[in-house]
Amino acid sequence: MLNFGKKLELMPHPEGGYFKRFYKSKENHICQDQRGVRSCMTRIWVLIPSGEK
Repeated sequence: MLNFGKKLELMPHPEGGYFKRFYKSKENHICQDQRGVRSCMTRIWVLIPSGEK
C-alpha cells in the first residue's frame, strides 16, 4: 500500500483497493428486507492503486 494510504489508516477492501469510513450518520433506517437497521448515510475514502480493478 502507498505511504499516504498508511497515514490515512486505510484498510483492505474485500473487492480490491483500500478504504476507510470517516463518517456515519446517527440516523438509522429500518430496511424492509433482511439487511435490518442501516445508517442513513456513510462516507468513505477509497484508494484503488494503479493496475487494480
